[in-house]
Amino acid sequence: MFNVARRSHRKVRTGCRTCKRRKIKCDEGRPSCWNCIKHSVTCDFLPSSSSSGGTPKSQGYATTPSPQTNPSFVRETGVWAAPGIGLPYGSESGELPELNIHDLELLHHFTVSTALSMTADTVVRTLWRTKIPQIAFQHRFLMRGMLAISALHLSHVHPEKRDFYFPYSMKHHQMALTEGTFVLGNVTQDNCAALHIFSILTTMHTVGRPRRPQDFLVVGESGIAKWLVLFRGTLEIIEPFIDSMASGPLAALFQARLRRQRLRDISMTEEQADHLHEIRALVLQATSENLQLSEMYAQSLDDLQASFTFVYNSAPHTYETGDVFRWLLRVCDEYLQLLKDGAQEALTIFAYSCVLFKKTECYWWMEGWSSQLMSNIHRHLDEEHRMWIQWPIEEIGWVET
Repeated sequence: MFNVARRSHRKVRTGCRTCKRRKIKCDEGRPSCWNCIKHSVTCDFLPSSSSSGGTPKSQGYATTPSPQTNPSFVRETGVWAAPGIGLPYGSESGELPELNIHDLELLHHFTVSTALSMTADTVVRTLWRTKIPQIAFQHRFLMRGMLAISALHLSHVHPEKRDFYFPYSMKHHQMALTEGTFVLGNVTQDNCAALHIFSILTTMHTVGRPRRPQDFLVVGESGIAKWLVLFRGTLEIIEPFIDSMASGPLAALFQARLRRQRLRDISMTEEQADHLHEIRALVLQATSENLQLSEMYAQSLDDLQASFTFVYNSAPHTYETGDVFRWLLRVCDEYLQLLKDGAQEALTIFAYSCVLFKKTECYWWMEGWSSQLMSNIHRHLDEEHRMWIQWPIEEIGWVET
């Protein structure tokens, strides 16, 4: 080994008090040392507004910035120092709580961009931008869920930064799930609205994040997907609080749903095109010897047909993901279990829902979902039942690879 003499270190006793108190080396950078910039705390080197010599120059200093305080260096290292950051704020020590700049960025992006991408309803958009963040400030699990979907959205609109935003999104998402699942054990008047919004954000995050080709997203080897269990379970748990939520901060959301339901009811009275006529005949014939099974499939098809009728009678710019997910939330547990078990009839029915999911791919988190589902369904079907789903395959333009 090379025997390199250790260079002696000259102790600096003129550093700022913050670095001295933390017993770390101070670079004495001006107007603020690097350690204070990094930790977003007050530095002694910053001029005080009460110091002699009058008011300091706005946004500028006479000294030449060192590499540590040069703005380009701050940007490149991911640490942002806003004008005035670290100025004395009335405390004797002059320290402020540390700011998580990345989370502030996510909160800002949520209110100015992500919230606008969630719905076509302008009133509900305003609710997402204003009321939802207010609720989230009172419930940490919802705030984490909100930041998670914002980071996921940023990873989508800035793919060159995906390596940073997506892992950051997953970190918030996993922590939100842990905290939110715990709160589900004690639903109250105070947290029911937060839990309801949280279940919506969880669904969006699961559907919208990058997927592996084998991900079914609805069911899997371990059973029904956790997001679907959470959403269906949350709806059941908060049922006693629906009236209070409808007259509370989420009133605009529930009023919008009521309008959609009225439109849905009207559409059912109009002339309908039975998009499921062929698959209905095939499924009922195949299950004719099992009356209970046949009736269950018939009900699932009726619910799916209601969604088809409403969506096909609506203008494309008014599509809402809830119009389609409504069917998935209404189907019985027995159907989902058959879907998990790979029952051929259950899979073929689900293939038809891909046509509706395709209609909602105007929303960024839904992009590619219909093809992902169809690929997995097609892989699990035998040759005979693959012939049953030719119409939905053609409708969504899916091509086997």
